[in-house]
Amino acid sequence: VHGIIVPYGVVARVSDGGPAYDEMFAPGAFTRDIIARGGDFRGVKFLYQHQHEEPIGRAVELRDDTAGVFGAFRVAKTAKGDEVLELLREGVLDSFSVGFRAIEPALGDPMKVGEPVVRTRAGIRETSVVTFPAYAGALIAGVRAIEPEDPRGETAAEADTTDDAAAH
Repeated sequence: VHGIIVPYGVVARVSDGGPAYDEMFAPGAFTRDIIARGGDFRGVKFLYQHQHEEPIGRAVELRDDTAGVFGAFRVAKTAKGDEVLELLREGVLDSFSVGFRAIEPALGDPMKVGEPVVRTRAGIRETSVVTFPAYAGALIAGVRAIEPEDPRGETAAEADTTDDAAAH
């Protein structure tokens, strides 16, 4: 499952349990966190509707893009994972929501109406597939499929790649 999980420069109305306020992420807000992980994104869990007790997968790719943070997630072959994939296929689910930790204080005052709080540096804790995103643009772009294994124990995609490489 892949797409922009955090759009940059998009204002959303959010609440952290208190009064609602406007918030947005500045371009590059997650860059240091992504680089610090050194390509190992196993710690970023993939959840259904932010339900921590039943993860459905994990991140396999995170990178900065001009539009925001791009993420790709592997979905576990579990009852909930299969259910989520079916809901994605049917178009019932189509959005991401990110759970993050602020690393630097945000710019702005959440009590000032009309002025968004700007997140300049944050770390990704988890990403969820959700029914309704807080941020417009946090949309699932697609679902990649893994082909079934062939008798040699390779996936069909790996077998095709291997055969192509042998032909060159």
